[in-house]
Amino acid sequence: MKKWWPIVCVLVLVAGVWAADSASKGGVLKVATQGMVVTLKVIRPDAKKPIEVPIPSGKDASLPAGTYDIAKVQLYKPDAKGQMWCLNAISDLGKLRTLSLAQGETTTVEGGETLKVRTQSVVTHEKPPKVVKGMEPAGPPPPTVTIVTVYLDYVGQSGEHYGPKAMLGSAPIQTKPVIRIKDENDKVLSEGTYNFGSQGYGGFG
Repeated sequence: MKKWWPIVCVLVLVAGVWAADSASKGGVLKVATQGMVVTLKVIRPDAKKPIEVPIPSGKDASLPAGTYDIAKVQLYKPDAKGQMWCLNAISDLGKLRTLSLAQGETTTVEGGETLKVRTQSVVTHEKPPKVVKGMEPAGPPPPTVTIVTVYLDYVGQSGEHYGPKAMLGSAPIQTKPVIRIKDENDKVLSEGTYNFGSQGYGGFG
């Protein structure tokens, strides 16, 4: 993580220098949640398309007044060993999809902890294969199999959704969470391994 911060700070300084001439016409963005990095889509006068500028907590940014789209939100937090963990929100950003900066005012962005676990379940039924006439099985046909797939992610204070696949340093963790489904008496009804999808989202079957 230490090697990433100089890059983040340089980009913030570049944005600050670019906005210096417009400081009197702009506002200030403050990321209040510790360990949060908000990446803005910034349109520069000399650029054909928006550039992405990360604004970390503790580094207030002066930008021209206006409305900005947010490309992504990240949460960083060290563990007891000093290793830096990261969660990424890139699809459903909730209230953090856009933000507005007013002239001479400070806009504060908050999110992150305390995170809530959001689950969605999909029930599918796999019917046994059809029996071809003349090839009837010796025993009874297999029963219909019911599969419940549970999708989960973490929701921050501003409704931003983080995928459950955390990053340790610059690499995704290799271990897969174990999910247990229990009844009201805490009895385990089913247990399985969570399988990640292409962006960290996945399911448990």
